Amino acid sequence: ISDPAFPQGVGCFPSAHNIWSDNGYLYAEFDGLKIYSLSDPLNPALLWSSGGFDGHDAITHGNILYDFHGYSVTNIYDITTPGTPQLLGVIDDPTIAYNHSGDVTEDGRYLLICDDLSNAPSPDITVWDILDPTNPVRIDEYADNDAIVHNIYVRGNYAFVSYYTAGLRVFDISDPSNIQVIDEYDTNAGTGEVFAGAFGCYIEDPRGLIYVSDWDNGLFVFEFETPLVGVEPGDIAGTINNFQLQQNYPNPFNPSTTLRYQLNRAGEVSLIIYNSLGQPVKNLVRGEQSSGDYSINWNGTDSNGNPVSAGIYVA
Repeated sequence: ISDPAFPQGVGCFPSAHNIWSDNGYLYAEFDGLKIYSLSDPLNPALLWSSGGFDGHDAITHGNILYDFHGYSVTNIYDITTPGTPQLLGVIDDPTIAYNHSGDVTEDGRYLLICDDLSNAPSPDITVWDILDPTNPVRIDEYADNDAIVHNIYVRGNYAFVSYYTAGLRVFDISDPSNIQVIDEYDTNAGTGEVFAGAFGCYIEDPRGLIYVSDWDNGLFVFEFETPLVGVEPGDIAGTINNFQLQQNYPNPFNPSTTLRYQLNRAGEVSLIIYNSLGQPVKNLVRGEQSSGDYSINWNGTDSNGNPVSAGIYVA
């Protein structure tokens, strides 16, 4: 695909329902799970196969492979050596009719599984603590009585889900034990637990755009803005004679805010943003300053430049 207008076929492998490619390897589902080496793209080499007939989707996260194996189970493999995957754990939940697809949080701690054959009141999405993959623990679930789920992508504190007749849904998963819908757009007039409407979503666009394919209405393109973030002055603000921190503006804000403060005399200044747990997020000011009025902008990122999640922060 060096020239996207004229893609050229260079190699092939047996057909599959879903494929996932990462770090020079290809993972193909149905029938069974197969792992190919792409070191020679003209001749993909089969390294390993689970055998059997079932299987649906697979994803990798670092050296871990998640095998959503359809009517049977979800398998968790160590693929440090892709040709000899080691089974770490199995999620075999009788309330999951079909282990369809899923995604894992960025820290690898929690796995979300979609069941597109679920019928109310069974959950469409289940959340699992996989800190110990030999003993996955189910910690939350989400069900819609009038729609079924298809696929899910996790990015940061959010999960983007194609939800068939309910359209696109965005979940806040900052607390994996209590996931919440925070935004949605229904792409289809259909209703009910049927295969119609938002069939799939794709979020890998470098501009942050979200693409949703609808069976009847074609392609939708969305932007998702991080919810507003609030900052509150700390308890000591304004109580020290030599220093006063004013309320930031705007508040709430997205994506940036300005903090203003006054020094009645010269001194060492440190202005730090803390989260609601009292953990430091970013040091905005550190050093000697003379007396006077100051302002500093915070763009809602942590010390590593990553956007912070929605919530209340203290300066």
